[in-house]
Amino acid sequence: MNRLPHPSLLPALPTPTNKASARRPLDLRVHAQRIQIQLIVTDPRPLLAHARTAAHDDPDTAALVGYSTTTPLSLYAATLLQRSVVRQWDRAGGEEREAYERLTAVTKAWITWQSRAVMSECRERCGAQGLIQANGIALQLASIEGTITAEGDNTVIMQKAGGEMLLGGVDLKPESEIGAEDRELTDPQFLEDLLADVERISHTRAKARLRKRAASPLARWNSTVTPAVALADAHVHRLAAEALLTAAAQAPSGLPADLLRALHALFALRRIAAHSGDLLARGRVTAIQVESLPDAVEEVLGFLEPHALTLTGAFGISEEILETHPMLSS
Repeated sequence: MNRLPHPSLLPALPTPTNKASARRPLDLRVHAQRIQIQLIVTDPRPLLAHARTAAHDDPDTAALVGYSTTTPLSLYAATLLQRSVVRQWDRAGGEEREAYERLTAVTKAWITWQSRAVMSECRERCGAQGLIQANGIALQLASIEGTITAEGDNTVIMQKAGGEMLLGGVDLKPESEIGAEDRELTDPQFLEDLLADVERISHTRAKARLRKRAASPLARWNSTVTPAVALADAHVHRLAAEALLTAAAQAPSGLPADLLRALHALFALRRIAAHSGDLLARGRVTAIQVESLPDAVEEVLGFLEPHALTLTGAFGISEEILETHPMLSS
């Protein structure tokens, strides 16, 4: 029997499809999460609690269920970003086209890199079963490797996009006039402003590198390229978080909206934690807020844990597809 998505979550989710598409790497994560959470264990809560603890001790293993102190990965954020970019691309025309071409390329690079990291962890979590081709994960890993270099190598895409953004190809959000001491980490708009701060910091750092004297233009670019790529990465992270928050605003009130807001908070808080030093140095957060970040993440995880299967099941992955893999029927 197929597991149908919760009706109230449907407006925020992609329509399930068996055809190959840009969402294929994202669907793979759902497959693997359901293999891990729903079919190997009967109660997901101990596993999720372990993953939360492991995020501090073993980030690579913890990343399997999306818990990581270094890689802010969210399936919903990536999915909703992809949908947002597709809609913008369809509407773009004239002078806007170049900007949306760049956005599409950066989104492709970010999603495929994140997908590879997730699938690698899924393969490890499934042990030797993950190496058996009939179980699907090993073959999909090879497919994901292809997407990273197909239609443009990701590294080249991010370097080119970062350079174009540095030279004026990005509209930076203005700095909020509200002081950090007057804001709370539970405020979604504060989190959005902090993500914009991270983007702006990367832009400032790259600009400073570009202005430095160098032995040659190539040497100047080599000095600039790392913060330029960080700029592109910060930009796509901010847009992914924004897509999550927009979906939460459009979802029916109650649990669906609360879950999407919690996913936004988790995604944003992890990203902010990774850049808390820069934000603190520039007065965008207070020392107390930096110290509170781990507890803020923990609180969001505590809310999401009981709904883990609802969130993965809402993607409507067919049970018939899962049943084709031997390790799920053994």
